Amino acid sequence: MNRFSPFWMAQTGGWALFTFGNLALQQSVKFSFRWMVIEFMAGVTGFAATLAYRQVILWQGWKTKPPLRLIFPVLVASTLVAGIWSFCFSMIAKPSAFLLGLPDLPFYQWFFGVFFNGIILIIAWSAIYFAYHYFMNSKRNEAEKWRLQIALRDAQLGQLRAQVQPHFLFNALNNIRALVLENPQQARSMITHLSDLLRYSLTSTSYEKTTLAQEIEITGDYLALMAIQYEDRLSTRIDLPEALKPALIPPMLIQLLAENAIKHGVGKRPEGGAIDIQVCRRGNDLEIIVANPGVFSPETPNLEDRLGIGMANIHERLHLLYGDRAHFQITSGEGMVYSTVRLPLEWPASKSDT
Repeated sequence: MNRFSPFWMAQTGGWALFTFGNLALQQSVKFSFRWMVIEFMAGVTGFAATLAYRQVILWQGWKTKPPLRLIFPVLVASTLVAGIWSFCFSMIAKPSAFLLGLPDLPFYQWFFGVFFNGIILIIAWSAIYFAYHYFMNSKRNEAEKWRLQIALRDAQLGQLRAQVQPHFLFNALNNIRALVLENPQQARSMITHLSDLLRYSLTSTSYEKTTLAQEIEITGDYLALMAIQYEDRLSTRIDLPEALKPALIPPMLIQLLAENAIKHGVGKRPEGGAIDIQVCRRGNDLEIIVANPGVFSPETPNLEDRLGIGMANIHERLHLLYGDRAHFQITSGEGMVYSTVRLPLEWPASKSDT
């Protein structure tokens, strides 16, 4: 048992304060060393009685019961403990008073001299004891709730990242298969870009965020891979200010937006089109816009049916990482579709946001 635990510090300190308070009150009337011994006995027996009371509380499991269910048991127990305290004190004080030459008071006077005040004192002791434990249990439950929420969020993020890899790999391998016989050199180039993408995808599962510079670099590999397949049907433009390159975003975010733009925009047009990626700062937020030719129809209520697993994945990851602080929307106008992500601007720990 830890003798320096909060209970032992409070128990020792509280009863010491009670004993010295009684001593000071007694000696303020008339100094008597012999009565000091009696008052000290009252403190020691009260200390022992509450220790025994604590063992009953632990044995009965009262610390985990609702407060309202403990009112009557605590009142009864406090009365009994005060009675035991008074009895033990009287059994020690009466013969001690005789030996010290103090007045030979009847047993009941010693008993009731402690009993009624003892009831109030034990009730106060009980209130403090249970209030402390309810407070600590509340803090532990709150901490456990947050720990479980974090664990759940990490598990969900891991599941979402695991969804991205086979989804992307399936599409990429299909594209390579189409070129193996038609153009082996281009197929080899695609495999090189795919290797870089897979390396990044696999390592990104160990962290929640990456820098914009890394994300744009890997998105460039993806677009280069797609350019081999689409040839002159696909053109791209990336606008990333130098100052924003260290900013943090979820891995594979821009790559998935670009993949969606090609799959649902450029890929459905015989003449192809351009993918425009723009990153900018909006106050304390980071805004990412990926534009592609096409028309967006938001009538389908299910996000995954409307956009595919990649976009549903982005939506879920942003919600898990940022909650209501991040926003993702797809709009359409003048023959273009705009996928816009807005999230809090964050920097690596080594960089301060100036």
